Formats: sequence, structure tokens, C-alpha cells
Amino acid sequence: LAERTGDRTAAAEARTTQAFLLLELGRTRASLTATDLALSVLRGVPAARTRATRALVLHRESRFREAYAEYGAALTVFRRAKDRDWEARVLHNRGLLSLELGDTDAALDDLAISREYSLSVDQTIDAADALFNMGIALECAGDIPAALSLFDRADEEWGDIERPQRWLGRVDAYLSAGLVQEAVDNARAAVDWLSAREWAGQEAHAHLSLATCLLASQPVDVDATTAAAAAARAMFRAQDRREAEAVAEYVLLKARVLQRGARW
Repeated sequence: LAERTGDRTAAAEARTTQAFLLLELGRTRASLTATDLALSVLRGVPAARTRATRALVLHRESRFREAYAEYGAALTVFRRAKDRDWEARVLHNRGLLSLELGDTDAALDDLAISREYSLSVDQTIDAADALFNMGIALECAGDIPAALSLFDRADEEWGDIERPQRWLGRVDAYLSAGLVQEAVDNARAAVDWLSAREWAGQEAHAHLSLATCLLASQPVDVDATTAAAAAARAMFRAQDRREAEAVAEYVLLKARVLQRGARW
């Protein structure tokens, strides 16, 4: 509609929203194209919002350094414009990216600032999201009891709000603590919830988590492990997420070796 009326700015802003939706559907190439088209038109704060969305796509594609640079560029604009809402969003997402880069201290700093701002403006759900992801950071740092404690607090703050992270976030923590069946149950719940909503981007990760948990079970349900790993690989391939596809392929190969009676 915007293009039909010659409103290029409105069309570009709509493409930014479209890019986020395409990302959740797992269509990363189309998502990046949408951000490119938007950035050819937008300037200033609107362009920074598009860059923040583009960073999310690059993060999902495991292009971490590029994503970090995009977040940094967006943050500079938001801080100059005193746009605290978007600054908090970007800090939250950059915190998650820092975990991929192995910097848990930086992740905790960004997430804590984001949560503090969300609490100050009564954005309780965003604050709970940040708290939960601080738990993920503690989990990555090896403090499993503290991580589980933050997960429980976030659950209370979320109330009846549904979040796939409620299950996915706990999987690695439970595996680290040797609670394999609990990890399997949470991964399976995430798969069921996401598949019902066609959130292919996160669903692929949920299938991979389930396959990893099943592989750690004793005895191993080889057929279920193979099915979950194959589903993850196919979804990652369709989304052109090559590094994630390689991880799924590795888990699938391990399951197939077990299926043939080999010993690890």
C-alpha cells in the first residue's frame, strides 16, 4: 500500500517489521533482503531500528562479528537520540550475542542494564525476559544453581505469559546437572509449542536440543534421536544456517552409528 501511494519511508519501515517476521519463519535470506531494501531508504533512528533487526538475522545465521558491529552502530544512534526503549532492546540482544562470543561478563552487564530500564518504566515482561537470559549467562559460566534460581524467578514474573524459553533455556542446565529426563521433557515441550505456531527459526533449535538430550539418555532411543536430528538438519538447511546445520549433522551421524550397533 505504501509503495502504491509513493510513500517510500512507510514502505521501508514495513519491510523492517516484515524482516523480523520472516526471521521467525526461518526465512533468513528473505529477511536480510528486506533489511537491505529498507536501509536503502531509511536514515537516522528508523535506519538504526532496521540495523538492530538485521543484527538479529546475522546472529541467527551465526555471523556473530557482523551482528555485533550492527548492534554497535544502532546503539550509537539510539544513545545520541536518547531513545532508551530501543537502547534497552539492543543491549538485551547484544547480551545474548556476547554469550555466543564467550563473554559472560559483558552479557550480564548488558542484560542487567536492559532489565533495570525495563523495571523503571514498568515493562515487566521485558524485565522478566532479561532476568531469564541472565540465568542463561550464569548457566554458561557454570553456575547451574544460580541459573535455575533466576529461571524460577523469571517464571514467577512472567505469570501466564507463554515463552518457549521457559523450556529451551533449562535444557542445558538440566543436562549439566545430569538430569537427562528433565532435559528431554523440556526440549520436547519446546518442540511441541513451537511447531504448533510455525516458528521455524526457533523450532529448528528445539529439535536439535531434543536430539542432543535423547543422545545423552540411557538407553538411547536411537530412532527418536535420529528423527529429531534429521528434522533439525533439514530445517537449518532450508534456513541456510550452515553452522547450525553442521552441528545437527554431527548429532545425526552419532545417532546413525549407534543405530548400526557401533560403540562410542
